[in-house]
Amino acid sequence: MIARNYDDMISRINLRSFQDATCVAVAAVMAGSGDLDILRRLRRLHGRRHDEANYGGHMAAHMAIGLLFMSGGQYALATTPLATACLFAATYPKFPMTPGDNSFHLQALRHLWVLAADNRCLVPRSVDTFQPTLVPVKLRLNSGSGGPAPAIVLTAPCLLPDFSTIRSIETEGTEFQKVVIDFVARGDLREQFKRAPMIFVMRNSISTAYQTPFEQGLARVVKADHSSRHISSITRAVRECLQMNYMEEEMETSEGPHHLRNCADIRCYC
Repeated sequence: MIARNYDDMISRINLRSFQDATCVAVAAVMAGSGDLDILRRLRRLHGRRHDEANYGGHMAAHMAIGLLFMSGGQYALATTPLATACLFAATYPKFPMTPGDNSFHLQALRHLWVLAADNRCLVPRSVDTFQPTLVPVKLRLNSGSGGPAPAIVLTAPCLLPDFSTIRSIETEGTEFQKVVIDFVARGDLREQFKRAPMIFVMRNSISTAYQTPFEQGLARVVKADHSSRHISSITRAVRECLQMNYMEEEMETSEGPHHLRNCADIRCYC
């Protein structure tokens, strides 16, 4: 856009200021999410030439990208009065023209966004290995109308909503043992959980012994049939075959394939 007269120049400056404020506002709404659609637009703003954006335009684009990926997607913006005031001071929409421009807003105040950051990344960790694990979780939120508490299902590690709106967190699925954290019954857990949003999970015995979904399904059928009085020959054969396959995999992993030749007398035909 080439400014032909004074009105065109004023319109261009206002549009660029509006664009910079909008990109920072959108990034603040999606803070910590790493949304790809927003990132694609911010990359275009980041690649502007010096004749298309001044120092303040590049500062706004860099701030927006930083908010979008706060701490590698582990932090979001808090909603407390202090966090709101710090965020307002840090994202004041009058960006400087040059690195030494402090006429409208002190540039050092841009760093106050740190006081608005809040750790909201829920990380499930395995009890055995202490490594992060993908676990589906169900969040029950507070209901303002007094009706049933709304629930949302997420796959952790993930960003949680504001802690003050969460009633309980519980794990979903059959791969892990069920864990329930009720903040209503135990009000003291909320502050402890805010300092370290982490849960420890343990795999079920069937999921630990049998890795594939097919083997896990057969194991559940065998377990249900085994609880009855009469065990069919097919069930017994499937159970022995699964046990032998699991034993061979463990022996091959621990002692190598050559050790299996010494166990030629162990076979299962099902």
